Parts: sequence; structure tokens; C-alpha cells
Amino acid sequence: MRQPLIIDRSNDQHFMREALALAAQGALLGEVPVGAVVVHNGEIIGRGYNLSLIHI
Repeated sequence: MRQPLIIDRSNDQHFMREALALAAQGALLGEVPVGAVVVHNGEIIGRGYNLSLIHI
């Protein structure tokens, strides 16, 4: 029988705050306020925000 997947969500708020801060940076540039972080083993390995309007 498979073991249930255990997900540690203790850092979720920290990572969400990081993504929201990135979204705010994009909004300051007139972009749609979307930010994202990529997390692996509890560490941010990628980050960015929307730049679709700047590249039109």
C-alpha cells in the first residue's frame, strides 16, 4: 500500500509574499500584476513577473 503524500506547507506564506512582491514590481511598470516563484526543496530557484504588455 502506498504511503500518503505529506506536504510541508510551513513556508507557503513566505513564498506567497515573495510572489506578491514580484507582482507589485510588474504593476509599477504598468503590467498585469502577476508574480511567481518556483520552489524546490524549500528554496526559491526561480522568480519572475509578467512582462507581456512591455513586449507588445
